[in-house]
Amino acid sequence: MNNHYLVALDPTAEAGEAALPLATYAAKVTGGKLTVLVALGGPTAQALRDFADAEQITVAAAADRYLEQVVTQVRDSGVAADRLTIEGKDTAGEILGLLDGSDVTALAIPIAGRSTEKRVLDRLARDTSVPVLLVPAA
Repeated sequence: MNNHYLVALDPTAEAGEAALPLATYAAKVTGGKLTVLVALGGPTAQALRDFADAEQITVAAAADRYLEQVVTQVRDSGVAADRLTIEGKDTAGEILGLLDGSDVTALAIPIAGRSTEKRVLDRLARDTSVPVLLVPAA
């Protein structure tokens, strides 16, 4: 059985991709794969909204561009990767819904320190059946 890591990204925070190198390494040594995830709403999407406004595109299109860059980087390192967006109105609930019945074996999340993030992380830690890896900025 291959490991499947779901990696949440926060393009607004400096530490927003902190979980990516660790999850990529874990997938590489275990023969696993990654799914990178970004929320289209809430505070984690501010950078996407700013980019979308500057480029006169939708937030979804901005997220697609961002995630394609991340996925390409992961694939270039020899790890299979997919991308995924969620609306972000109930980030924890949407992530829990994704995990329910999926083949995801672990969830990796960067820590940026926002109060809204703490509520999301607390809910995920309490309600998920997979290990949750919280990765602070290096």
